[in-house]
Amino acid sequence: MSDERAEYSISRGVGAIRAYASGEKLPSATPQAEDGYFSATLLLLAHMAEDMR
Repeated sequence: MSDERAEYSISRGVGAIRAYASGEKLPSATPQAEDGYFSATLLLLAHMAEDMR
């Protein structure tokens, strides 16, 4: 709401969604130890969408 930037970077899952939407290469589909449940899920969904493209 304040337009301030977060002090942390986006997750790999959010990065994968951004890459998919902009036509860039997706990161590896293999979840990493630092990926939480939602990040890993977004990552896999982005790869599924890419396969269906």
